[in-house]
Amino acid sequence: WPQVAVVGISNVGKSTLLNALMHGTAKVAEPHSNKKKFQSPIVAPTSTKAGRTRHLFRFDLADRLALVDLPGYGFTHAPRKAKSMEREMAVLIERYIMETPSLRRVMCLVDATQGVSPLDEQVFDLIISERRTLQIVLTKVDSTTPHQLHSAMAGAVNAALQFDAAHTWPYIHGVSALKGHGMDELRCSIASIAWDARVAAGLKP
Repeated sequence: WPQVAVVGISNVGKSTLLNALMHGTAKVAEPHSNKKKFQSPIVAPTSTKAGRTRHLFRFDLADRLALVDLPGYGFTHAPRKAKSMEREMAVLIERYIMETPSLRRVMCLVDATQGVSPLDEQVFDLIISERRTLQIVLTKVDSTTPHQLHSAMAGAVNAALQFDAAHTWPYIHGVSALKGHGMDELRCSIASIAWDARVAAGLKP
């Protein structure tokens, strides 16, 4: 079934957003078993420490769609060992985007309190160069002032306009996984991928 990858700079709120998408709430108890966390993940592990996600976690949703949690990038305070690990994860992200035939969309999360960063722009370039569909989502909108949100949205729109419209999702979502703002609209936009895939295969949606 089709896959939607979720990627973003470290501490952008990726795991929180994934849990809100899948469970309707950002606060979900994590399994105690490490085996279950890796083999049959149902909860995206959250942490205040950058770089906790070091693997690809795939969440299968009712045999209709898979959400794939990619490692974060751009550690803010990274020692030498962490920098080496970050390079390895950058290769993992790049290979996944390049080599996954069922990948239908890459959801790039941007912290609305910070705006689009140069690292975000590099990831945008990679996605478009591989002719994948880029979807930009602003997170943490509940933590912004109106001026910050306007500036972040304008920056995201300007970034998206640099690319071929055929490979960019036409709507910039602004969400708060903790407060629920914009989550229903984002969930619907993702569900449309599963719908389209089943219709194309001649199956009932």
